[in-house]
Amino acid sequence: MEMKVGKHIQSSYSKYKNNADPSAVNAASAKAKSMNSSMNVDTFSLSPSSPPEMGRNIAMEVWRQTAHLRKGIADGTLIRYETLPRLADDDYLGLAERAFDLLNDHHSSLNEYIAKRFEEEGIPKDISFEFDYDIDKRKIEITDISDEEYRESVQSILDRSLISLSMKWVGNASRILNGYMSSVYYSQIADALERCFGQDISELYIDEDGNIGGANEKLLEALEAEKNTADFDADLMFRFPVNQIEGIIKRLITDENITPNISHMSYNGNGICTNDGDIKLGREIDPDLWKDDKFLRRLDYSYPMIFGRRYDFWLNNENLFY
Repeated sequence: MEMKVGKHIQSSYSKYKNNADPSAVNAASAKAKSMNSSMNVDTFSLSPSSPPEMGRNIAMEVWRQTAHLRKGIADGTLIRYETLPRLADDDYLGLAERAFDLLNDHHSSLNEYIAKRFEEEGIPKDISFEFDYDIDKRKIEITDISDEEYRESVQSILDRSLISLSMKWVGNASRILNGYMSSVYYSQIADALERCFGQDISELYIDEDGNIGGANEKLLEALEAEKNTADFDADLMFRFPVNQIEGIIKRLITDENITPNISHMSYNGNGICTNDGDIKLGREIDPDLWKDDKFLRRLDYSYPMIFGRRYDFWLNNENLFY
């Protein structure tokens, strides 16, 4: 008889995914201070008032190579991870500085877009509101607003902001920086399984022998190839973003801490602030975090959506991130 370990975990996730209750799925938000205090945001920064000194001169080289992408970021057009220069996985500072630079661009672009739309539609500059952004379902729900007269207009502007990548990037970065990496990755791997193998991740489980159960024929072929092929390359053979197909599936479907990928945010005249944990994008961040290798790792992996075998590094080195 098969023991479907992990099946109930996914069922719980699917329940929230289909009918999300933000108050029930993010324990960090329950511990956060009242949103009234979180609305007092500063200008966006992940670092001290002055950025850290550039180690090894690598960040400046990255910035030169990515300068031509800045207009695309500001315009909200797609920035592909593969187009950017790759740094070594042990270059903690260089990787974090690159992510810091690009994340600032996205956050600034998002705030500029919203401020401009508010001005065009006559929404008061001193308006404040809170909202939940379901990143996977691409939906925003305003949970509180200082002036109900403008709720519909604000909702419309927020919905239109989703056309660009900026809201998604800021939301995912906030989740990753606050330790919800597997929650961000779950939906990405679920999409990849569907795209590459036509496999619904919710049908997968671990049987009593420790093997993956519920796999369709295409996924079974890939799992067999992984076991029996020398120099196995999941991307080359199946366009799957993780070389350890079995490992990433087992890691995610048995994770009891995965929650729906919802970022809690607030807004006032200074812009958007996230409220997914201790690290709030839109507020000044403790400068000591720049000395914390685990923070630098998470900051690097907040970078655009981690394709290109970087899942494998996380899978094999989770102790470096938490």
